[in-house]
Amino acid sequence: PDDPANPITTPLTMGRPPFSGSFKGSGDKKSKKGDSSKMEVDDPDDGRGNGPNHGLTTLVKHSLATAENYDPTAKPRQPAPRTLTLPLGATAAIIPATSASDHDPLLLPPSSKPELLALSFPLLVHTYCELLTCGLEHTAMALLDTYRHLYEPNHPNEIKDLDKCQSTKTIVTLNEDVVAQSLLHSEMRLHNGQIGLIQKKIAEIEKEVQSLKSKSKRSGEDDKQLQEQMRRVQKYNQSLTRHRVKLEELSSRNDALTSKLLALPFLRRVRALKWNITISTSSFGALTGFVSSRDELLPMSALLQSRCHLIVERRDPLPFCPPAVLEDMAATDGDKEDK
Repeated sequence: PDDPANPITTPLTMGRPPFSGSFKGSGDKKSKKGDSSKMEVDDPDDGRGNGPNHGLTTLVKHSLATAENYDPTAKPRQPAPRTLTLPLGATAAIIPATSASDHDPLLLPPSSKPELLALSFPLLVHTYCELLTCGLEHTAMALLDTYRHLYEPNHPNEIKDLDKCQSTKTIVTLNEDVVAQSLLHSEMRLHNGQIGLIQKKIAEIEKEVQSLKSKSKRSGEDDKQLQEQMRRVQKYNQSLTRHRVKLEELSSRNDALTSKLLALPFLRRVRALKWNITISTSSFGALTGFVSSRDELLPMSALLQSRCHLIVERRDPLPFCPPAVLEDMAATDGDKEDK
């Protein structure tokens, strides 16, 4: 929340500037008795609600303090009671809060940033497509090149699809094909419905014909009614044949469009369907506050309403686990298989 490049204001950062403090006990000022665990951080707002920042810098400080003397071959030591093991072998004592208003320096609140970052990717994709549709090809390419590093690690295939669509002609053709396929699907559903109704009518008429034929003695009126029912069956069969021929024609056109759209599978789904996004109430509050803060952000709000389907759940933001690189244990000379 205290990232200076982040324009979104959350309840934790409401009314206070980004973190700009300096470490005490580092540089020219050394900590007392050389104990790095007692270094402090200058609070830019005199300690008003800045517990999470203090906790984050404390974690980083404890880890960096032992980085220079870190020995990867040393055996791990059993942590003392009421201590927390940090990266690179550092430990920090957990100090219980003296009151309900105190912040635990090792307790960081859940952040809305991962959810908002996932929400911003659909906005990037639709903004890129809209810029290309309007003929602003250079602006669209500049937008994608500026922000691709944020999304390429998690969306490599989607970014490849965007790289294949770099001209107004490509996106306009894609939009026309998507609309044409949608109309084809609607017409195919209509013909399928008509075929089902005709088959139901034919089945009812055939039951009546069977009941008339099963009579041992038929009057002239029965024979006349039987001939009428046979003519109706013949008429319905002709109509059924026409619908089936039309349905086969539509199916062949749909197959041709589908094979054409397979070149851009991701953009095909983006332009044809709404993007389902699930966020927490706190993330939705931050989003609405940010979008309504300036008139220049109204296009972003319009994209969210027209192209996305937001599902807001009454919960805290989901916990975020950063990516990690795990190394397998070195295999012996006789065993080269991965473990």
